[in-house]
Amino acid sequence: METDAEKRFALLKQAEAIALRDHPVIPLYGYVSKHLVKPWVGNFTPNILDHHYTKNLYILKH
Repeated sequence: METDAEKRFALLKQAEAIALRDHPVIPLYGYVSKHLVKPWVGNFTPNILDHHYTKNLYILKH
């Protein structure tokens, strides 16, 4: 095991170069989020971060 930080970084850089050269990566997955929300739930807005604060939601008369 290498303890010198500069040598470790050089080894990591070398390992990354080998991985990129010999094993190309193709992303096959994209993040998708699905929500089933009743139509009487108000102020539910999908957003990129998928954060939904319940303090902003309300129930419509149904």
